[in-house]
Parts: sequence; structure tokens; C-alpha cells
Amino acid sequence: MKRLLLIESGKESYRSFTFEALRRGGIDLVLAAKSPPTWQQRYLGGFVEADVDGPSFRERVLDHHRRQPVDGVLTFVERLVPLAAELAADMGIRAPTLASARAARDKHEMRRRFAAACIPVPRVLLMTDVLTRRPPDFPMPAVVKPIMGFASLNVFKIGAWSELGWAEEVIAKDNHPTLPDPGGGYMIEEYIDGPEYSVESVVSGERIVHYGITRKITSPEPFFEEVAHVTPAPLSAEQREAMLTMTERALRALDLDHCATHTELRISSRRGPMIIEVAARLGGDKIPFLVELSTGASPSLAAGRAALGMPVPPASPPARCLGICFFVPREPGVTRSGVEERPAIEGLLEFEYWTGARTEVKVPPEQFFTRLGYALVEGRSASEAVARMARVITRVEQVIGVPLVADIEPRLL
Repeated sequence: MKRLLLIESGKESYRSFTFEALRRGGIDLVLAAKSPPTWQQRYLGGFVEADVDGPSFRERVLDHHRRQPVDGVLTFVERLVPLAAELAADMGIRAPTLASARAARDKHEMRRRFAAACIPVPRVLLMTDVLTRRPPDFPMPAVVKPIMGFASLNVFKIGAWSELGWAEEVIAKDNHPTLPDPGGGYMIEEYIDGPEYSVESVVSGERIVHYGITRKITSPEPFFEEVAHVTPAPLSAEQREAMLTMTERALRALDLDHCATHTELRISSRRGPMIIEVAARLGGDKIPFLVELSTGASPSLAAGRAALGMPVPPASPPARCLGICFFVPREPGVTRSGVEERPAIEGLLEFEYWTGARTEVKVPPEQFFTRLGYALVEGRSASEAVARMARVITRVEQVIGVPLVADIEPRLL
């Protein structure tokens, strides 16, 4: 049985399905994390207690490897992707190169590589450059985002250069406990209109397998909080083919290998599919689980097998339509109560609510990524799945007394 090192695990609600898929696939799991395992324990064959932010993390993990060798390295955590690549290189095992892993983290370098490969990308400027010179020909509106960002934290839209002062105020706020490293800086990117999607893929040598395409639904602008995902995305055959071709070109431009990828795109009304960014990891928000339920093929297992140098399973066509939505406050407030009973709504497969009564909730720009829980649903179509998610959100909103983002009607598809 091959041994796979997992660097940190994430929250049980979001990641237990990945542990389950890897273990079910006959992979022996070793977890390296700061805290001893709790829910993870039943899936593990080994554990290394090590703080990823501590000075001894690499040595602890490498010492364990010398005594009990592992055959692959995997992380779900965006900021740890370069660290996983470094460890794999130290161990002499397959993984994305460190340069590729860093390019998948650094959005400015990513766009430079895409441009060099003649892949259409939004125009971009470094924030430090526009503070002294504002090019008159740069298209507005634009999007401000951290170069090393993730999860849409501190990502927002400005309509004109006159809003740059407000942008600096937002950046200066301490608005999330895991705010992206400010040392990476910020950039301003041309705004691309149109619906947003993600492609869930695995790269293994010359082979790229696309397991699913998800429609992403975000909060009302100027912010881009992810509120819901639906798979399979309602697309024409032509749109799907264009999106997958663009994704493959992007993955090759980044020279990624032996890893899962999560590629975000928009279909612009003027320019067609446009790559927004690529992550060299499994998608978050249980997206791989939605794809697995929809198609029967597990991106999680494929990611583990790719990291171990094993053949990855083929993709399967979708047979079910799944959606996941998050309970995101639309306005700041204080919850009236928790949610004690699961809503009785047809097609509701999973439901979790995490916040109790009299809890203060905030919204961007005061705080990003405020989630009170989630619901996972099934529908006969994307529209039906979205309608069911909207009903769950309305029920939760009625109970807790705080307005939630509910702009996920089927018309948005």
C-alpha cells in the first residue's frame, strides 16, 4: 500500500469526503499537522505533529520520511502548495516543481506565463505602480486582489481611479483571520464580465483529465464572495469544449504535473472564455465531492493517485445535478437564534448550521468569508438545484433573523 503525506487537513465538513475517497482507494494516509487528529484519526495510518508555520516543520516531516518513507505529498491548503512542492523535492518524489507551484500561487507571475503562451488574459497592473502613475488607457471597471490571495478574500471591484483611496482603506483592514500574506502585494486587474465557472482537473504526466465543470455563483458586486456552486454547469457543447481547451493551455503554461488543479474562468460577453486563475490543488467548498456525486468519478482519489505516480481514473459523464450553497450574511447584524431543525425541503442531502443565538455577524469590507453553514442539494436540473438552495437560504434567514445573500435564482444560470 502506497503512503501519501497530507499537509494539514482542513475542516471536517469540507474535507472528510477526501479522506474517505483516498482511504477507500487503498492509500495509506499520513497527516502532518499542528494539532493531533480527531475526526481524521479513523482514516490515518500515521501522524506527524508539526506546525506548518513553525521553524522545525520541514525537519520533523523529513525525519519521519527517513524512518517511514512516504510515496507522495498532497495539500488542500492554497498557501501550502509551494511548501508541499519543496518537501516532495527534498524527498525525491513526484510533485509539481517549486517554480510551477509558486507560479500557481503568484497571480502576477501566472498572468505573465499565460501571456507568454498567447493565452488571453485580463490586463493587470501592480498596485505599487498605479499609486504613482495611473495609465489613462487602462480599462475600467477593474478588480483589486491580493497577488497571493485565495477564497476571494479582499477581492473587490472599483469603477474608476477615483476609488483607489477606498481600495487602500479596504486593504488596510484586518478583516479575516487568515488574510492573504500582505507581503505578496496587490494588483489591479481588468474586470471581465460574464458568468463564472471552475474546471476540476488532474494532471499526470502527459495526461490531463477533466472531471467536471461547476457554475459558481458569487455575492453582489463590488465583492465576490462565493455563495453557491452547481455541477454540471449548464453549458453548450461548444462552450464546454472552448473552456476545456483553454484550461489545458493554462495548465501546460504553468508546467504543472502530478497534482489536482482548480481553474476559474469567466465567459465574457465580448471575448469568450477567459482564464481568471489556476490553483494547483483540489477545489474548495466541497466542489470535488459535488463532482463525485454527480459523475461517480472522484477527483480526490485521482489527485492522490497522481501525487503517488499511479494511473488516474478516467472521467465519467454527469448523471446527477448537485449544488452547494453557503449561508452568507447580506448585512451586518446579530442572529436571533440558531437553526435547530434541518429544513424539510425535497432534495436536501446535507445541512449544517454553525452559529448560535446572539452572534454578531459582519460583511465585507469589515469582514470577508463569513459563513454560518451550508446546504447540499440534488435536483433534476441546474435550475431546480438552484431553486432548492434558494428555498433553504430563505428558511434559514427566517429563523436566524439576519438577511442572507440569496441572489442565486435560476435566472443567474
